[in-house]
Amino acid sequence: MAHRGSLSTGQPAEKPAGRLLAWEYIVTARWAGDVLTVTTAEAVTPQIMKRLPPVSFPLPEPADLPRVVRQRVDRSVAASHRQALSAGSTVLLVGRRVSGRDGLLWYAVFDRDSDADDPQARREATELLESAVAAQSGPPPDTG
Repeated sequence: MAHRGSLSTGQPAEKPAGRLLAWEYIVTARWAGDVLTVTTAEAVTPQIMKRLPPVSFPLPEPADLPRVVRQRVDRSVAASHRQALSAGSTVLLVGRRVSGRDGLLWYAVFDRDSDADDPQARREATELLESAVAAQSGPPPDTG
C-alpha cells in the first residue's frame, strides 16, 4: 500500500508490489469514502497508451491528500481533448508536463482499450496526435 508522503510529493507514487506510478501516466484519480482509485496508462507504442486496471489505495486519514493529488495531476496536463476516429472509436490526446523535461510529453489514450490493438486506429490516432502537437507548437519562427 502506498503511504501518504509518496503520493503527495513530486516523486512517483508507490504502487503495491513496489512498482512506481508516474504522475504523467495517471489518466484518472477518484476518491470514494476513504479510498483513492488511480487509473494509469502504459505504452502500446511510443505515442499510444492503453489504460491499466485501476489500483486502489485505502487512506483512512487522507487529510489534504485528495486536494494535493488533484492539483498535481491537473498541473501536469497542459493540453487535452477527445477526438473521434473514422471507425467510430474515440481517443484522448494529451500533452503532459513532466518534471525535469523540456517540452511536453504527448500521447493518445483510447477510450476503449481494444482499439489500441487495431493498427489502423493506432495510425489514425498517431496522425491526429502529430497534428495536435504541431498546432500546440505554433508556426516556426520567421527567420527572414
